[in-house]
Amino acid sequence: NGASEHLDLGQIWVELICMGTFVIDYAIQVALKYGLKEDVLYAYRSHLKRLRINGVADFYQQIRYRMLVYTSVVNDCVGAPQSLPCKIGETFAVICEAAGDPRLEKMGRTLYENIFGFVTQWIQGIGVENITE
Repeated sequence: NGASEHLDLGQIWVELICMGTFVIDYAIQVALKYGLKEDVLYAYRSHLKRLRINGVADFYQQIRYRMLVYTSVVNDCVGAPQSLPCKIGETFAVICEAAGDPRLEKMGRTLYENIFGFVTQWIQGIGVENITE
C-alpha cells in the first residue's frame, strides 16, 4: 500500500525471500556456535538449491549473492551489533532500488528481527543438545 509507482513489487517479493533465507542461515550460525552447526547449515543450504521462482533465471545464484551482501553488513556491524537490524533494512531498500525509502527500510528491519527472533527461539525450544543429524 502506498508504494511508489517506480518500484518493482515482484522484485521486492524476490528480495524478501532472499533476505529471509539469509536471516535463517545467520540465526542458525548464531544459535549453534558449536556442535552440529555445519551439519545443520549444510542441510538447510542444500534445500535452497530446489527453490524456483518463475521469471528468475537462477534463483539459487541470486540467493547466494544476497547472502554475501548481507554477510558483509553483519561483518560491518561487529562493533555495533545493535545497529544490525537497521543496516539490514537500509541494505534491503538499496537492493530494491529504493535507497532511503523508510517503508522498505522498515520492512527489511522488521523481517530481519522477526525471523531472527523466531529461529533462535525455535532452536532454544528444541535445545541444542536435541538437534540431531
